[in-house]
Amino acid sequence: MADLHGGRQRRPLRRGPGHGLMERADFAAWCAAVCRHIRYRPARAQAAAELMDHLTDHAAALEDAGAAPEEAARTALAAMGDAGEVGRALDRAHPPLLCASVALTRACAVLLSVAACLFLLPLLFLSAWDLLIYRPVRSIPREEIVRAAAGDTAARIGNKVVVVTDVVQTRDGTLSVCLLEFNVPPILNSFGFYGFQVRDESGRIYRGGGQRSGSYFRRSIDSYQDFPPTDSVTLLYDEPGRACQLTIPLEEVTP
Repeated sequence: MADLHGGRQRRPLRRGPGHGLMERADFAAWCAAVCRHIRYRPARAQAAAELMDHLTDHAAALEDAGAAPEEAARTALAAMGDAGEVGRALDRAHPPLLCASVALTRACAVLLSVAACLFLLPLLFLSAWDLLIYRPVRSIPREEIVRAAAGDTAARIGNKVVVVTDVVQTRDGTLSVCLLEFNVPPILNSFGFYGFQVRDESGRIYRGGGQRSGSYFRRSIDSYQDFPPTDSVTLLYDEPGRACQLTIPLEEVTP
């Protein structure tokens, strides 16, 4: 409800011996009579407080102008008008159904905000872990690596950006491709990216399998078994409208 006294600081009545308390009681009774007409009960306390402030300010101003306290109180009450009319006007300004709908909407907004925070915080934590700390290639013993790619290679696939962070080959012939991608929520994304196929220098295609984290920034490692020794690998993603091909040179790793 709008501030009935224009945001002015409340000014108490000047009280002499025997004055002030009766005026306060009259003001309170008039405010209570007004509020009985306001059907939306949560609005009554605010309405009563603002009406009381307005009456007190008006009476104090009249006293400052020289009126006696009793006369100032009566004049302030008379200026406010009939309690029933004022109450019905305030009731029209606070229709119960509309006010309840607004309160319910606010409560739902708060609950949704809390639920969103509870849902997003773990994903944001996992994303920070994947982006800043976790590197799947560290799970491969360094002494087993015989070939590796130098540097990162990025590719745009549809509305995703996929970064090939590591490509390593171990002594047993396993080729491991480590990726970093931004995992757009399904409602905003039209497809899921599940890794590359790999082609060796002879043209043979290998399909891998691996592990993926569940955060927005997602790291993964795909493994391709029995991959022949090679100086380069070609990563393929072949889907209509999202075809991608990356050729990554490999360098030998000295013990």
